[in-house]
Amino acid sequence: MKILFGVPDKTHRELANLEIEGIKSFNVNCDTINYGPSQLKKNYLNKLIRTVKNAILIKKALKSKEYDILFLNTAFDPTAILRDWITLLILGDTTTKIFLKTHGTDLQLLSKLRAYQRLMFNYIIKKVQIMGVLSSEERNSFIQTGYPANKILTVKNPINPDLYRTNKTFRSTLNLDNSTFIFIFCSRFIRTKGLLEVLEAFKIVLSTYKNIHLFCIGDGPEMPKAKNFIKEQFLNNHVTLTGFISEKQTRDFYSSADALVFPTRHQEGFPMVVFQSLAAGICIITTRIRAAADYLKDPDNLLWVDPVNHQQIAESMMRLISDKKLVQNMRDNNIIASQRFRTEKNAIEYINIFSRMVKD
Repeated sequence: MKILFGVPDKTHRELANLEIEGIKSFNVNCDTINYGPSQLKKNYLNKLIRTVKNAILIKKALKSKEYDILFLNTAFDPTAILRDWITLLILGDTTTKIFLKTHGTDLQLLSKLRAYQRLMFNYIIKKVQIMGVLSSEERNSFIQTGYPANKILTVKNPINPDLYRTNKTFRSTLNLDNSTFIFIFCSRFIRTKGLLEVLEAFKIVLSTYKNIHLFCIGDGPEMPKAKNFIKEQFLNNHVTLTGFISEKQTRDFYSSADALVFPTRHQEGFPMVVFQSLAAGICIITTRIRAAADYLKDPDNLLWVDPVNHQQIAESMMRLISDKKLVQNMRDNNIIASQRFRTEKNAIEYINIFSRMVKD
């Protein structure tokens, strides 16, 4: 079997590479080509030109080798719909079977598509053999809107628990002792991810528990507000803003922390910070949303919270600090649960899907 993977320039690149390496480990022939949004700031004309050029390159690649599968990483938003439509229009009729994977779906958009967008998306669904979505909520929404159930599959993202090994010097390097309860928030700092709610909750927790620390990992437009809040509430000694760090660097934080706090209300598909925390075997406080709701249970794996209720978030944080048995059970359960998403298991599921596509 030969597969051509369309992978993004930056966003989800490491995830795509992990997926590809897993499939390659089963002696499947895999090649890659750029596909998806560029991180460079360009005007719409340049983006359109880039999309057309990419589509032509993909078409040439499909002609140069007899690929069985074209795997395109995408999203469900206006920009992605236009990009996918242009690409599939240029590809035209091809014997290569097409698998489209959406990394998060804006379900509000699904019910509010403009007429021309719906025509574009209908064409996309007609041309692809399978569209993979990351949660049952997304799949059900597409089906209820009228799209064929046999074309919409729920798929997972892979994780590698072996990468999350405790760094024994992490705490000492940061002048934190082993008794300090460490919380982490890891995400792009945008309003819907819940950074400010976490800071509000942490302030409440700090009034009762002093030996705690919060690491906020990432960057984004909410950074100035976060800095001001930390300064005004005198939290500097207990909160660290790391700024943007690489995916590899985040692993030390996941592996050495006690709990992730992630009260997102964003249109998450498969929130990787939640599943990376699962792989690291730490506790999780998050919103009941999408893939997290599909695979994880309260209180076995996590504690559910209302994303805008910082009092409830604070109570969940204090519950973890005070209940050592709950923490240990959650840690043990999450290490076991993470095995379900291992790279090799994920690869087998994809290979089975591709094999069925080729046969049909």
